[in-house]
Amino acid sequence: MTFDHSIVAYLNEMAQAVPLVEGVTVFFARYVPYLFAALFVVWALLLPRQKKEKLILFCEGFGAGLLARFGGVELIRAVSHRPRPFAADPSIIPLISETSSAFPSGHATFFFALSTIVYLHNRRWGVWCYLASALIGMARVAAGVHYPLDIVGGAVLGILVGWIFYYGIRAVLKKTTSS
Repeated sequence: MTFDHSIVAYLNEMAQAVPLVEGVTVFFARYVPYLFAALFVVWALLLPRQKKEKLILFCEGFGAGLLARFGGVELIRAVSHRPRPFAADPSIIPLISETSSAFPSGHATFFFALSTIVYLHNRRWGVWCYLASALIGMARVAAGVHYPLDIVGGAVLGILVGWIFYYGIRAVLKKTTSS
């Protein structure tokens, strides 16, 4: 058994054994992502900035997340297939349903890209977003639908796309305003 698999097996067994842990795991794996996205929208709208800056922040956050998730993740999954932990080991019981390839985690990719945009706008809030992204990822491991390396791969991809997207938008905006 690999180290990656051992972590999933341990966390999944713990989540199955303790109903409270199972509930928290399912909450973070299934519902917190929606809450996170909604809070990002509220945060972006309530910032004391001009309307144009709020729109740019909103578009950067969701643009980076969607590009990373539906561009980067799908490109990687097209050339590599990693079965989900529950498909590789029947003792791992999935607490939520997933059917696609496991690597990289689409949730981790999206939310780490979004967190990177927030971090580049506001470090304090960005750190909280990174923490929430990590908790979502950890919950998905405990839920038996990802290996830890799926989360790490998604985090790296998301952060990379977030940085490129942020600085790419800045370069385009600078070029269009100086013309």
